[in-house]
Amino acid sequence: MSVGECQRVAVVRALISEPELLLADEPTGSLDHDSAENLCEMIMKLKGDQSFTLIVVTHSPELANRMDTVYRLVNGKIVQN
Repeated sequence: MSVGECQRVAVVRALISEPELLLADEPTGSLDHDSAENLCEMIMKLKGDQSFTLIVVTHSPELANRMDTVYRLVNGKIVQN
């Protein structure tokens, strides 16, 4: 399996039990652009379908911009965009 396929499997496994909260730490960090885009699409579709709360920690502006609320760490302080 590719890294992207492993990431998608990990997300699906986390959602099988229909949790109310999904914590994702750099879910696209080790993926190429296309795989990261596919994973983002899948996560956002599942979030809409299953209505769980999603908290993502990421360095990816593309992924962060898909979130409803974004907080950034600036000079050691958490600020909301």
